[in-house]
Amino acid sequence: EQQNFADSDKQSGMIQSRNAEGLMVFKQLPYSKKTHMMVHVFVEIQEDTVEHVVVHFNKHITVQHFLDLLKNDTNDGAFRDTNLDIFCADDEGDLDDDFPPPGVHQVVAELNIKNFYIKIKGADEEERDHLRRSTLAYKGGLQSTDEADKLHHIDEDEDDDDDDEDEYEDDDEDEHTGLGQSCGQCRIL
Repeated sequence: EQQNFADSDKQSGMIQSRNAEGLMVFKQLPYSKKTHMMVHVFVEIQEDTVEHVVVHFNKHITVQHFLDLLKNDTNDGAFRDTNLDIFCADDEGDLDDDFPPPGVHQVVAELNIKNFYIKIKGADEEERDHLRRSTLAYKGGLQSTDEADKLHHIDEDEDDDDDDEDEYEDDDEDEHTGLGQSCGQCRIL
């Protein structure tokens, strides 16, 4: 039986890296600036521990899909068994009480919000301490964002001259090679 490999050059999953400022960066694959958006997410792991992460994801997903992506496909799945509540955040990463929490069925891009605050619901202090320690260890093992982008042939400048960023397009020129699901310190889940 012959298998069709027409789309096999496109990777799927999530590239996870650490940028020059030390923040975790998650990019959903296949990645293109035409089809993805970027948000800052501030995850309150403990009352005094908030992890700032940058997430690039398909701009057509709902808040529920975004939360599922964070739970299952980031931070080595550390949040998989937790319940996450999402709120709006201000530019400094503090919970912004001026706006109501987004509805789970809303499309994230249509909210016009670039900063979100996540609270972990129902975790006891021992679970939160474990999440904090595992997040720090995981973050320390990540490859730089520049190196991860090079490995996956991601060019952040590829679409800068494109004025129509709201339209979903399949760009055949934005190819990603199939490097497998793990490459050194770059993790794809």
